[in-house]
Amino acid sequence: MNPSMSVQLILRSGPVSRFDATERVRDPHVAAVYVTAGGQIDILDGGRPIGLGDQLLLRYRMRYDVDLSDHQRTIELRSSPPPARGGIYHFATMVNVGFRVTDPRQIVSRNIQDGLRVVSDYLMSEFRDITAAFPIEEAKAAEDAINARFRRGVTIGGCIELYMCRARLEPDAAAVAYLQREEEAKRDNVVKAAEHERNADEARRANNIDLIRQSGAIEQRARERDALAGRPFSMQDLLALHLENNPGDTARALEMAADMEARLAVEREKADKRNWEKFQYMAGRNLVEAYDMGQVRDEVVRGASGYPHVALGSAPSTASGWDVPLPEAGDGADRPGSRPPGLIPIYLVIDESPAMAAGIDALNAGLRSLYDTLAADPEVAEVVRLAVLSYADTAAVRIPLSTARPGVRLPAFTVGAGSARLADAFSRLLDCIPRDAAALKEETSSLRRPQVLMLTGDRPAEDQPWADVHRRLSDRASQRYAPDLIACGVGPASAPTVLRIATRPELAFVAPAGDVAEAARRFCAFALRRVVEYGRAVLDGDQNSVVTGPDGFRPAAELLAPPPQGE
Repeated sequence: MNPSMSVQLILRSGPVSRFDATERVRDPHVAAVYVTAGGQIDILDGGRPIGLGDQLLLRYRMRYDVDLSDHQRTIELRSSPPPARGGIYHFATMVNVGFRVTDPRQIVSRNIQDGLRVVSDYLMSEFRDITAAFPIEEAKAAEDAINARFRRGVTIGGCIELYMCRARLEPDAAAVAYLQREEEAKRDNVVKAAEHERNADEARRANNIDLIRQSGAIEQRARERDALAGRPFSMQDLLALHLENNPGDTARALEMAADMEARLAVEREKADKRNWEKFQYMAGRNLVEAYDMGQVRDEVVRGASGYPHVALGSAPSTASGWDVPLPEAGDGADRPGSRPPGLIPIYLVIDESPAMAAGIDALNAGLRSLYDTLAADPEVAEVVRLAVLSYADTAAVRIPLSTARPGVRLPAFTVGAGSARLADAFSRLLDCIPRDAAALKEETSSLRRPQVLMLTGDRPAEDQPWADVHRRLSDRASQRYAPDLIACGVGPASAPTVLRIATRPELAFVAPAGDVAEAARRFCAFALRRVVEYGRAVLDGDQNSVVTGPDGFRPAAELLAPPPQGE
């Protein structure tokens, strides 16, 4: 506060004179306060001067004239501006104040000289308590709160009435710079969002053009296949076809024939060498009985002579393994036209037995991450149907097979009672999968084989045989919708048990002994990666999706394989 803005409340002070007539003159805006020789402070009838008798008797030794008038000022709280929430930024504050003295004796007793300083110090303290609850962006709300606080006036120190207080708050220079940067960033984001929408529209239009071109190319190739249907395709036929399309390119055709023959000769030689090395390895490891040695040698070495020749008339290759769509009901005849990528039923089966207690929190966090990721990727979520089951002494469906949508309410895994009862888990899957698959067949004609991602952390309950129900679940000869089971073992779960659960040895993985919580986190990361990669592979038309186990897990088959002989 500028010193020139001070408001002196004690206008005059001095000893009382016995014969000075001005001692008895009264100013209506000034209160005369008297002090006796003993230090007693008196004020007569609201501040009138003493009479002649008191003056002659010198009852009072000192007189103080205290200003009673109203004072109105505009002050800026510059030295200690009120802070915003967090204390990083402050509010630049201007205040219109009006105040007056209500108790002149207190003014004299406390020797209050500058009334404006008292008011300013009081307001700085009060304003700080109010504005600390507001962020810097809410200057108007903080201003309204201050003005509401002082709407009816207050008394400061019992002697000064603050009858008017109107504050104006604005962010300080540093806050203004911050808010400007924030606003610029928001506007820049709006511009970028609009540009993104435009670019996305352009990309969609370009994609539509590419689809038209692709459709034309597919139709052209289909007409070529129809025209060439039934023709044999040896190397000579291919050369003849090339010459039909390019009658003046005889030299190039001969060059291609010679190059192909040379390449095949090299490959045959490599195959001969590989087969001979294979036979030597088998013989050296005693993998062939002596009486079979000649026959095996002839079969292995003769395999090289059958090195494949180029032939285009063979049947088209199909996806291997369990990524092939499930067979259609009926005679299985192909339907005309393009087919959708298909739906993927995936079942996440979690062990809640006491052996997994240390990993329950990690499993709950992983489940939330899986659903959030799928909900944020609508393309993958459109083809994936996800169910969640848990088991301990009993098995339960925690989330029925459904599409992952934003805001879905997820259950919480908890530690169950008793050992892990695998038979209950497989029985529950055996109930759900055929029913779910039949419902999905109503939505699509291309249904992928169900896939089970199973986490087991305990030894199976010995009093409950589970091999029979497992066989009925996974036997494709009797179970049309038999799933592929990917088994991951943690803690006490043994490699032999995990291998028996998995439908193929390469789908069984075991965590190293140690931290169950870390193993649970890695399994959740694997499940998220597997679901997203599988969905993307189906969307991209990739039938050969390879399963890579959780980070740090080892294939169960490796743990059971005997060490190589001679090492």
